[in-house]
Formats: sequence, structure tokens, C-alpha cells
Amino acid sequence: HKTTITMRSHRQQQQTLVLLLVLFIKDAHSLLTPLTKLSHYTFNPLFLTTGTASSPPPRTDGSETYGIIGHNIAYSVSPQMHNTAFKKLSLPHKYLLIDIPTADEFFSGPIWNDESFRGASVTIPHKLAVIPYVDEMSPAAKDIGSVNTLVKRRDGSVYGDNTDWIGLKKPLEARLARGEGVVGPVLILGGGGTARAAAYAAKSLGLERLYNNRTPEKARELAEEFGGRVVADLSERDGMGGVAPAVVISTLPAGVGFTLPEWIA
Repeated sequence: HKTTITMRSHRQQQQTLVLLLVLFIKDAHSLLTPLTKLSHYTFNPLFLTTGTASSPPPRTDGSETYGIIGHNIAYSVSPQMHNTAFKKLSLPHKYLLIDIPTADEFFSGPIWNDESFRGASVTIPHKLAVIPYVDEMSPAAKDIGSVNTLVKRRDGSVYGDNTDWIGLKKPLEARLARGEGVVGPVLILGGGGTARAAAYAAKSLGLERLYNNRTPEKARELAEEFGGRVVADLSERDGMGGVAPAVVISTLPAGVGFTLPEWIA
């Protein structure tokens, strides 16, 4: 799953200024921000599926285990990123890639319930599904209705946060700070947890929001909750009021194969 942001110059609407893969920013914020005890690199990230998942071996060195949970996420670079950070900080922890079909299986399974497991980044398709297991949510996670970070506290309670919106907001905010402005609406593609974070980020900056998703009901939910309007058909400029979007945020899974119409791209 990747999130892309495309920004356009207000002087040359057809020129793409920035194409940013937010996956890296998002994952970095996802665990490194709320969890300060980071750790040791092994450059042998453990890939786990429901068929091979097992509890990490008992540790006596004070090391902790973290991971990213999702499904069909073999492409994720999160283990390399976090394990490298662990090495740089000379800490003995480990970050796993945990590919599992459902949140229920994860929370009832041996990895989450191992004493050494302290927290997780959450990616597609579990960002909404983990919420029933969270005891306390950050204000942002509550407002967005999506969780991308889990912290297992020492007392066993679970804290949920959402930092996706920060990774999405920062490049928009930087452009506004440079005085370039964002002339035109923000078009958000998708309808899942990351799309909700994108809508939240755009709203926080006062930007006009448009939504498009292959499931119209999900796009309508975004418009109702975060404001803005649904664009059912992107093929014609008239469907967007004749104005090309200044920013396109795609939260669609990488394998969807969606292509923007030429008049937008």
C-alpha cells in the first residue's frame, strides 16, 4: 500500500511539481514518534504469516519486539527502516513484518500476547479493525476514526494513535509556508483509513476537498464526516467544476492499477 501526493504549480496546472511516496514518512512517524525506546538492527527482518507465526523466543537482555501488521504487505520497508534505527541507537530491540488476514487473529495470537511485544504500526487493511481492541485513543485518532499506531502499555492497556495525517500534512504545509499556496481543490482517492487521514489533514489546513472512490458510499462518508464533495467521474473536467485539482492524494493499494485521466495527470 502506498500513498502518493502530486502537487501542481498554480502557474502551470499541467506541471507536476512533487511526487512524494509518503509510505516512508508515514511509517517513520507511525512508530518512532510515540515510542522512544528504539533498538537494534539485524538486517534479517522476520516475515510472519498466519501459517508460520510463532511467539518470539523469550529474552533476558531487556530487548523488546515491535512490528507492522497488515495483509499482503511483503513490499513494506518498515522492518529495514526501524531495525536500522535500532542499530543506530544501540538498542537491542527487533521490528517484525507481520502479515495476517484479520485483526482478530493478531490480537488473539502469540505475537501480540508475548511479553516482549510492545507495539505496532498498522497498515492496510487493519486501521479501522484494530479500534475495538484499543483502550484509549489520541484526539487525532478519534477524529479521524483510524489507528496506525498501537502501544501496549506496561499495565496491559492499549493506546491507539494516528500519525498518517502528519505525514500527509507536512508537504502541504511546507508549500503553503513557502507562499506558493494551493490554488484549487485537493482530490483524495480511496476510502479507507489513510483517506480519512488525508481528509483530516486537508481540512486542518482549510483546503477544499474532493473525494473519489470505486465504492461511492465510502466517498460519501468522507464528505459527510470531513466536509467537501464527491466526484463520481474523473474522466471529464466538467465533473470537477472545470477546475483541475491542485493536489492529488492517492491512498489506493499499489496493486489496484488505477491511472489518473490525462487531463489531471
